[in-house]
Amino acid sequence: MSIPDYRIFFRLCAAFFLAGFLASGSVSAQQAEPPSAAPEQPQAQPDQSEMDAVIMALCHEITILKKNEEKRMAVREVLVKNADATYNYFDTRVYEMSAVLYALDDQKIFTLAFYCKAATRLVEMYYAQKPDFQEQEERLGKEIERIKKLAESLEEVDTANLSEPSLVQRDEALYACQELEKSLQEEKEQFIYLKELFNNLNRKIDTLNYESAQMCTSLFNRIFYTPSHAARYIFLKPLKTYEICMSVWETSADSKLQLPSDSETLKHYGLILLGIILCSYCLARFIVFLGFKKTLKKTGNYNKRHAFTNVTTILIVALILVIASLRTPNYLLESAASLGAEFLLLVSAILFSLVTRLPYGTINSGIRIYMPYLLLGGFFMLLRMFMAPNIIVDISMPILFTLVSLLTWVRQRHKLPRLDRFFSTVSLVFTILGSVLCWTGFSFMAFLVLMTWIMLMTSILLLVGLWDLLHHYEKRRKERNKRVILWFRPFVSKLALPCLTIFLILFSLIWPAATFDMGDLIINKIFAATEIKDLFTFSWSSVITVILIAIVLNYLIFLGK
Repeated sequence: MSIPDYRIFFRLCAAFFLAGFLASGSVSAQQAEPPSAAPEQPQAQPDQSEMDAVIMALCHEITILKKNEEKRMAVREVLVKNADATYNYFDTRVYEMSAVLYALDDQKIFTLAFYCKAATRLVEMYYAQKPDFQEQEERLGKEIERIKKLAESLEEVDTANLSEPSLVQRDEALYACQELEKSLQEEKEQFIYLKELFNNLNRKIDTLNYESAQMCTSLFNRIFYTPSHAARYIFLKPLKTYEICMSVWETSADSKLQLPSDSETLKHYGLILLGIILCSYCLARFIVFLGFKKTLKKTGNYNKRHAFTNVTTILIVALILVIASLRTPNYLLESAASLGAEFLLLVSAILFSLVTRLPYGTINSGIRIYMPYLLLGGFFMLLRMFMAPNIIVDISMPILFTLVSLLTWVRQRHKLPRLDRFFSTVSLVFTILGSVLCWTGFSFMAFLVLMTWIMLMTSILLLVGLWDLLHHYEKRRKERNKRVILWFRPFVSKLALPCLTIFLILFSLIWPAATFDMGDLIINKIFAATEIKDLFTFSWSSVITVILIAIVLNYLIFLGK
């Protein structure tokens, strides 16, 4: 190879090297330039159509929110209206009840006991119907917070990139948010105001409850520990005593604190009651003479059909009074109808026991034994229904107790079973004791003692009557099936009747106190815990529960054997 050829080769290599160096320098210079220098970057700023879509979505959400809030506002307006009506009703009732309780004295025990019970009932009704504003306040707070966030989102939107229609929509939506927030804020302030009103009403209700409880306790002490001296004036000044009783009765009848006792109203209710009795008697004859005619003939009790008719009549009248007490809006009429129904149920239980146990010829003798006590209890129930003043009770009850004590000796009592003769003797003892208590000034306590005994006696007679009826049923079924029913008698004697006995004894203690509207006081005594010398604590409800569990376990052990 010649020399010129080497020179050409070196020249070409130098040219290629220089070209590569210049090319690499231009690439590195292009990479070092900032990207913002490129004019065609579409992602840097949102276009106008995207911002319009965002505004449209926000406005649509605000429209839906506004419609939902309008519906909720309508519901809350109803709640506010109901809360306002509830507040006005209970505020008026508390004022009236407080005025009545402070106006009464301890010379009207029946009226005072009735309104103490009514006050307790009003307190229970208030706390059952009291509106709860806490949930509404929390919900309103969340809604206001949400609307504030939507308004902030609308305010942060860049108006420079909005079209003219979107700008108008944005302003309208922002105005709607502000108006909605303002409306919800006013509604929240209204709920806060109602909450404060009900807090003030709570204090009034609690004060009324405390005062009624204090009056009920003083009433209890008045009945059992404070004697009256009105009975001594029966023989000292009989005419003066009669005039005082009549004037007190007329003054009490003019007030609105008792049942109406004018002649027209009594005639009206008397005709209604007479119509109820006649209709009940016709229905009872239809039931007994047609429905149970074959049963009475098979059991040999067809000659007692008139006695069963009378018992059924009393039961139907009692059921009608129970329905009337549930339907009437007047609390006075409700209390009177309830007391009448309870007393008629007591009478029907005694008559049912007599009719099922006694032979046909001795039923009238049994009725003569128990009728004086029932008439005495019925007269006292009438005094209770008409809210008679204390002086009427203190004058009338000693005379009536003395008359009943003299009339309880019946010639035909030797024809009666031993149980009825025993009850007749014990009832005579309690009537004499009641007469002594009445003449010493404890007329109300005498009635409570006598009615407790009558109720306990009625419970025992009812259990004996049911046992006798079940015994006849077992005997008939045994004769019909020609075999002994092993489970029936143990179930009745070891489980059903003992449990029923416990409940009837409790009812015998509670019902006489309920005639003075103090049944809740006895129930509270039963469930209250009693501490004995710091050794142990018990309650009568626990004792009753243990007895019932023992009865059930005894029956289960018998089944296991």
